[in-house]
Amino acid sequence: MIATVPRPASLIKMILARHTCFCGEGMKVIAFEPDPTALAVLKARFPNEPRLVIEQKAVGAAAGFAPFYQTEALADGNIKETIASSLMRRDVHTTAPVAQVEIANLAEYIRGLPERVRILKLDIEGYEAEVLEALLAERLERQIDLILVETHEFFSEELAARIGALRLRIEREKITNVCLDWH
Repeated sequence: MIATVPRPASLIKMILARHTCFCGEGMKVIAFEPDPTALAVLKARFPNEPRLVIEQKAVGAAAGFAPFYQTEALADGNIKETIASSLMRRDVHTTAPVAQVEIANLAEYIRGLPERVRILKLDIEGYEAEVLEALLAERLERQIDLILVETHEFFSEELAARIGALRLRIEREKITNVCLDWH
């Protein structure tokens, strides 16, 4: 079982091409993609892939709904700009949200899976602190072989402080399966 969240197309392609290296036969990829533009690309790239489950949702520490923001350049057709799409509005985004998206409680989702998660890749544009805090609070990192996290401390001082506290906790508790330096 491999679960990934936003910006997964390249990673998914690599994993599906070499699936026995990662998990053996029967492995599947679960991709959460809240960005409507990136979702269309993902579905077009993998139209009939039985090992891929696409969840049209964001992930967070609690289930719900939230506004979703994209950049002006994406609105002009620059697909590479999906990399900056986020639930967290920043100065690079358009003023109005482009959609209201569903948020899945990632800890709850993982608890409901029938098998162990082999790799969890988080690139969730500023929400990584709240999700990782929730996973660690429930000790769910023990049910995941490897957690790769792209952090976005530069978004705000508050986020930088939370990521810093997570780094200290991971070191103090000798959690060896969480990598906060994924890019």
